[in-house]
Parts: sequence; structure tokens; C-alpha cells
Amino acid sequence: SDKVPVHHLMGPARVIDVQDLVGTTAKSDWPASPRITVDQVKAYEQATGEIKAGEVVVFATGHTTTHFRPLERGRKDDTLKGPLDGNSEGWPAPVPEVVQYLAGKGVRHIATDAPSMGSVNPKEAAMTFWAGANAKIVFSEFLIGTAQLPPTGAFYIFLNPKIENN
Repeated sequence: SDKVPVHHLMGPARVIDVQDLVGTTAKSDWPASPRITVDQVKAYEQATGEIKAGEVVVFATGHTTTHFRPLERGRKDDTLKGPLDGNSEGWPAPVPEVVQYLAGKGVRHIATDAPSMGSVNPKEAAMTFWAGANAKIVFSEFLIGTAQLPPTGAFYIFLNPKIENN
């Protein structure tokens, strides 16, 4: 993280609300995450204008706002453990093609309010992270209140700790 250019950590925010994906995976397919696709990103662009180089794309999934609670003995965790174990639906996550599409537009930072940019499916998650690393894209995860931001007009700043050789 000490080598990430500061300008990759900030920029005009483009908030894509994908909360409508919640509840779209069949229980029989769990552990699974609803997939954020290139078509959904393009539909957002059609409604709000094209995403440009230097902008930060933020996915508002609603997952953290809905499920994050302090740990309590006896209460199941639907934030992280439940979805990973297949006991509840996973958070919406972009497919690798979304990361590649955004990289092609000059996006260098993608954020989400989900616990991870990757799916709860380990293979799908690995492919999304591979696409990001290959394109030198920074991911920010576990954000709070992303759905409160407008689709355009906000400015995003991620204050990343500079950890040598991280």
C-alpha cells in the first residue's frame, strides 16, 4: 500500500445502487452472491452519464447496513459467516468483467459496502481479485452508508495507511 499513488485513493464518486439484486440467488445455490454485471454498470451509465477516468466507482449493496451488528453470543452472523457458510445469501459482488470494463475506462478505485469485493464463492472471488490486481485497481470494502450518497456529485477519499511492502 505504500506504493499506491494517492490519486488512486480519491476522486469523484459514481455510486451504483445494486440493492435490487438482494434476494436474487436461489437458496439451493448458496453459498452464492448476486452478480453485478457489465450490463448493470452500462444501464447506470445510460441513466447518469459515462464513467470517466479518475472517478471512483462505489457499489451500494446495502449488505453492511442491513447485517452488520456487534457480535452477540447466540445470534448468528449474517454479515460474513452466514453467507460464507451458505446459511444466508451472499452480498452482491461484481464479476471480473465489470472490473475489466471499469479499468478500460480509466477507473483505478472501486469500493463497496460489502465485506469483500469478491463473491462468497471462493473461485469467483479469486477471479474478481485477480482482475483488479491485473489492472492495478485499488479495492475498498466494508464501507458504511453508501446508499445515502447521490449517484453522482460526491467526492470519495480513502485514507489508506501506508504500510511498507504491503
